Amino acid sequence: MWRFFLLIPLWFYCGCDENFSTEPTVPSNLVLEQREGLYFKPKETSPFSGTILRKHKNGRQSFEAVYSNGLKLLQRSWHNNGMPSDEYRFHEGHIVVRRDWDHTGKLQTWRKLELLTQEQFVRAAQYATNKPPDLQRAYLWFHIAAANG
Repeated sequence: MWRFFLLIPLWFYCGCDENFSTEPTVPSNLVLEQREGLYFKPKETSPFSGTILRKHKNGRQSFEAVYSNGLKLLQRSWHNNGMPSDEYRFHEGHIVVRRDWDHTGKLQTWRKLELLTQEQFVRAAQYATNKPPDLQRAYLWFHIAAANG
C-alpha cells in the first residue's frame, strides 16, 4: 500500500501539461516506426501522439499503447478471456513499472524486478551526482525505484 503513495508525485509530475488524444488511432492495426528513440507514423515527420488499440478475434480488447510526442507512456495487453496479461508504464522512454498477470487474473511477481529496481537506483544516482545535479529527476527515479523494490 505504501508503494502506491510513492507513485503519486510521479503521476502529478508526468501528467501535467500533457495534451494528447486517448481516442484510438484508425486504423488500429497501425505499425509505428521508431526513429532516434521516438515513434512516428510511417512517412510522417512529426512524432506520434495517441492511442493504438487491438482486439482479439472474440471482440475483447487485446492490446493498448498510449503515446505522447513520440514517447510511449503505457502499454497493456489482455488474455483472450478478458483478464489482464501485462502492463508497462514508461517515463522518458524507460520502463518504470511492469506488472504481469496469469490467465486467471492473479498478479505475478516478476523475477527481474530486482534488476529493474537496481537500474532505476543507478539512474537516480547519476542524476544526483551530475554537475550540476538534476535533483528533480534524481528524486523522481529514486521514488520509482522504491515503488518497484
